[in-house]
Parts: sequence; structure tokens; C-alpha cells
Amino acid sequence: MGTVVLSKSLKWKEGDKVYGDGDWAEYSVLNDSGPLTGKEIHIPGQSEYITNSILGLTGQTAWVGAFKEMELKKEHVLVVSGAAGAVGSALIQIAKKVIGVKTVIGIAGGKEKCEWVKSIGADACVDYKDPEYPQHLAKLLPDYADRFFDNVGGEILDTMLTLMKRHSFVSICGSIAGYNSEGMTLKHWGELIYSRFTIKGMLIFDHADSLDQAVSDLTSWISDGTISNTESETVVEAAFEDIPEVYSRLYSGQNRGKLITKLI
Repeated sequence: MGTVVLSKSLKWKEGDKVYGDGDWAEYSVLNDSGPLTGKEIHIPGQSEYITNSILGLTGQTAWVGAFKEMELKKEHVLVVSGAAGAVGSALIQIAKKVIGVKTVIGIAGGKEKCEWVKSIGADACVDYKDPEYPQHLAKLLPDYADRFFDNVGGEILDTMLTLMKRHSFVSICGSIAGYNSEGMTLKHWGELIYSRFTIKGMLIFDHADSLDQAVSDLTSWISDGTISNTESETVVEAAFEDIPEVYSRLYSGQNRGKLITKLI
């Protein structure tokens, strides 16, 4: 997000608060067909950063995951990894508060985060930092899961491969466990054969024609209180040169909800 400080465009004027897929830069020279997506959205009583959090790519990703990829239904049992993150927390709210999914289970790191995940709608939350978390998950899933939305990969994905129903569906949104590691071998890959479930990667850009509807729905649900953005942002004030350090906090779980850097 940024502010237009000089413009010769008919589309953008000086002073506009805008957002888009720009560079890490203090100033950028752009054209009308460049990366700017739109103007900042304001909802009374909501965070000034809401355009960049639940109404932005993270909230849109959760919407696409719920309606276009997993096609969630009320009777489903859904598990969400990275449940205290920006996408995971938005998905939990959509699944439980909008669709009314029967059982929603989050996976997050630490008791405090798990309590927060339950406070936003999850029926239960498993702390992956507990060495016995696979057993806890299995106890919560006596009849296994219909849908698994994975933001993490690694050992959590490997565990969930043993807990999926036949002909169920796994949506792979991220693989944060492997971004800065050498990777790992999935020990339970054979479960895919035995249970015949589908694993599919997702990017919201495959659903570009639906994103306006996603923003419209999210704005409506936030405005009428169906879902909440309260405490769903971690805002860190930092100098420009410190942005990489702030960004790296994503990989150590130091954020709750959307991690936002505010330049000072």
C-alpha cells in the first residue's frame, strides 16, 4: 500500500491511497497498466490496513479456497493448518460463520494462538508444538476429514495424509515449513492410493474473474459483523532496510493474522 505523490494519469490522482503488487521500494514509477490494483477501502470502525489484510490477497485466497477449490458444505469436517495466519484465520471464519461447516479444526503453534483460533470460530485447535499433536489430531478426527486446507506442508501434511476420508480433498495453499529447509520425504504418500483422495495446489489467479465477488462478499461480511478483522493483524513499525527482517517473522510464527510492515 502507498500514496500517489505525483501523477499524470487519468486513473490515479495525487493523494490517492492505493494498493497492488509493487516492489519493496520507497518510491516507484508506474503506468496505468502497472501493478496497482485499486484504491484503499474504508469500513467504519475497522483497521486502516483492512485493504491489505482480510480484503486483500489473503482474504481473497480464503474465499477462493472455501467456495471455488474445496466447495465447502455444511456437513464437512475441515482441517486448516496455519490457522492463526492471515489466510487460515480468514478461512476458519468463512467456513464456520458464513457456510456453517459442521466441524472446523485449526492447527497452530502455541497455546495462545490456539485459544485465539478457537475464539474466531474453530471448534478445536491442535498445537503442533506439542510432540503428541498427531495423536491429538487423530482423537479429534475419529471419522477422518473431508477437507484439508494446507498452508504449511512438511510433517503436518504428512500427518494429515493418514487422516483423510476416502475420496476427500486436500487444497495446498502454501508450504511454509519447506521454504527455508532442504525439504523432507512424505512417509505416508501411500495413503493417497489407499484412500483415493485428491491433492491440488491452488493460486487465486486461476479465479481472477471471481475476485471482485470475493472482495464484495468479504466487505459485506465485515460490515455486518458476520466475520471479524479484530486482532487479525500484526503491524510492525520498521525502517525500509529492516523489511526483510520483519518479513522473516512469517517463518518463525511471530505473527497472528496478517503481518504488515509500517514504514517509519
